[in-house]
Amino acid sequence: MRCMKPIGWLFLTAVAWAQEPLPVAPLRFDVASVKEVQPENLGPSRITADPGRLRAQSVSIGTLIAYA
Repeated sequence: MRCMKPIGWLFLTAVAWAQEPLPVAPLRFDVASVKEVQPENLGPSRITADPGRLRAQSVSIGTLIAYA
């Protein structure tokens, strides 16, 4: 019976190595950049949305949250 433990562990490790690796999904990153605008540099507020991109100029954080 004492000999069965090492054989059991050997069997379990062989089964674990025999499994196929999981498919790896391509990496995706979401990036946001928020910059403070000085009052003297303020221009007209503008929000534009393209597929996969949102650009907002001279817009407050509150306005962006409401837009979302």
